[in-house]
Amino acid sequence: MKFRIINQILLLLVLVFSGCHIKRDAIGTDNKIIVIVPRPQVEAVKSALSTIFNDTLYTPQPEPEYLLQFATINEFQRYNTHVNIIVVGLGQDQANPGNQLVKQMLPASSYKASKDGGPAVFLTHDQYAQDQLFMILSARDKEHLIDELAKRSAWIKKKFDDLFDLRQRVYLFERVCQEDIEKKLFADYGWAIKVPWGYEVVKDAPDSNFFWMGRQRPFRWLSVQWETSLTVNDADDAITKLHSYAAEFYGHIQFTDYHLKIEQVDFKNWTAWRITGMWEKIEEAQGGPFLHYIFYDGVSDRTYQINMTVFFPGKGKMILLRQLDILAHSLYVEQESEEN
Repeated sequence: MKFRIINQILLLLVLVFSGCHIKRDAIGTDNKIIVIVPRPQVEAVKSALSTIFNDTLYTPQPEPEYLLQFATINEFQRYNTHVNIIVVGLGQDQANPGNQLVKQMLPASSYKASKDGGPAVFLTHDQYAQDQLFMILSARDKEHLIDELAKRSAWIKKKFDDLFDLRQRVYLFERVCQEDIEKKLFADYGWAIKVPWGYEVVKDAPDSNFFWMGRQRPFRWLSVQWETSLTVNDADDAITKLHSYAAEFYGHIQFTDYHLKIEQVDFKNWTAWRITGMWEKIEEAQGGPFLHYIFYDGVSDRTYQINMTVFFPGKGKMILLRQLDILAHSLYVEQESEEN
């Protein structure tokens, strides 16, 4: 009995002390990146990073996909538990506070190699907080930094995008989703989509194969439409379908040609047309960004369209549109149902 009590006490102490080292969740906005760099080098680093974080949402005011917030080395302790952190040591001056901080974080061999023109990008997760992306940039000079970022730009961007989507999926689906709506969609139409708490059905029209849901404050909408057979063969067809979509299913809005962009992408297991741009009300001075997918599912012999729009005047819309994109990617058809 005595030994059992001692063992229980020891186990309790282990749990207590290990609990003290459990990292808290990272804080801050998911699309904000804190860049720790000495003030005189801000412009050089901003120029180098702009080659990676350069996507813009036109809302109609331009809104960057990721917000770069620059802070000094002295502010590192203030920001080190934020979601996205980049610490920069640039140049050969060992008195540079950025180099001093980076030197403490990197193995001596890695630091030396970076200043000799070797690898300059070092990335880790959960360094000071849970669900955190922590990147160190240590470069010989600006040109070396630009070259190293260019080599790994797609990989770096994907790392930030993956964490953003992961955290937003937790936010969207941490509450109980409305499974009754999801199950009804699948039973009625052979496809379904997750419907988070707070979303309401705006329109469910079997006669036109059209489903529309949304949420207020701020306003965001997602709709799905489908029809039999392949109806889009190229980009021109996709643009035509986009404009007819607004006229047929919304009526009161239209999609403009202002910064209209179309590209072919992988949408889950399908090849899709991805169209982005601006929508506007026909009779009122209102509008915002939209995202539209068109893809063909050969198994069900259907062409699907998914449309997402946001209305939040004077406020940031990037995160709202990314959330809608995550919802769009939750769509599944009959053959996938057992996996969802």
